[in-house]
Amino acid sequence: MIDREFKEELIWFFKNAKLGFSDKLKARGFIELLISELGNYEVAAICKDHLAHFLDIEDIDQLNPYDMQQIARFMGDAYCEKYWEDLPSIARFILEHKNDK
Repeated sequence: MIDREFKEELIWFFKNAKLGFSDKLKARGFIELLISELGNYEVAAICKDHLAHFLDIEDIDQLNPYDMQQIARFMGDAYCEKYWEDLPSIARFILEHKNDK
């Protein structure tokens, strides 16, 4: 059985892989399968441009894909009318605890 963290890494890999059109279609099916097995759904997308509204570029540059996934996961939990209200505090929280892993 594949553990949750590995499934999440596979999802990230296939979403970011440089694939041809037919391979992208195959990957999309695989991603959807993995997401359904995780039992959660993507409710929002986040990019570093969103963070530029309240973080310095030096802080944003410290965030790697895993950190962005963590922010997105927290935002998925917080997603509702409070998205833009919660995003700054969640991104700062991830930055502050970045080295706690």
